[in-house]
Amino acid sequence: MAPESTSRYVAVDGARLAVTDVGEGLALVALHAGVADRRVWRQAIGAWTADGWRVVAHDRRGFGESTWEPAPTEQPFSHVDDLVAVMDAVGVDRAVLVGNSQGGRIAVDTALAHPGRVTALVLIAPAVTGMPFDLDDLHPDELALEEAIEAAEEAGDLDAVNRLEAHLWLDGPREVEGRVAGAARDLFEDMNGRSLTAPPVGELRWGPSAWDRLDQIAVPTLVVVGELDEWPHVFAGLAERIPGAQLVTMPGSAHLPMLDDPEAFLDAVAPFLSDQR
Repeated sequence: MAPESTSRYVAVDGARLAVTDVGEGLALVALHAGVADRRVWRQAIGAWTADGWRVVAHDRRGFGESTWEPAPTEQPFSHVDDLVAVMDAVGVDRAVLVGNSQGGRIAVDTALAHPGRVTALVLIAPAVTGMPFDLDDLHPDELALEEAIEAAEEAGDLDAVNRLEAHLWLDGPREVEGRVAGAARDLFEDMNGRSLTAPPVGELRWGPSAWDRLDQIAVPTLVVVGELDEWPHVFAGLAERIPGAQLVTMPGSAHLPMLDDPEAFLDAVAPFLSDQR
């Protein structure tokens, strides 16, 4: 199994980003969701390195073991710029980018801004800059859960936020709370809990809308959607906008399939990754 942490850090404009870099071979860079950190990939990293991949994963600012010293006068930062800086620091010129949720957003933005650095994309329940959402499309159970999270945030009850977000993202909003239990739930609550209590990281700068430029993505792309997720139809529609993209739907998984069913997740992405070799 790949190590959960590493002493390696990459300095980027006042931040020290914690990086895992293991294995040998073609490079795969894994980008975590906004409710996780790089530990979410630990079982996948073990499998991918055993298959001959070199895997790089880092904690973004505000997550995991990364540290930072933001100041009001600092320039806004970009997760895309941070990713490119990490790749440069570890000597990776081009890589397959595997991104979950906000990690998928970063992967897409990077593929559009730096196409020469990306050989393929695996997008798991990806957010996309400029992606349209309509709250009227939500199931009543989903809307109630979103409203409960918002109320807990306004009340400053971060423990409640963490518990409710575990229900939304790990269990699935239409599923019974606690569907995913044990070590996977403990890890989610630790990862998300760290990000919820982290100090401010400074002003985040996103790039221009990517939603209307998805047809410009010119690398092989796999979109993975958990059928229990909140927006499965939106993620499936995204695959239709990327030329030649493949779509895999995972029964019994929600927003974080690499955590709630890692073996099925690895099986789902294995044929695509094999093709990239």
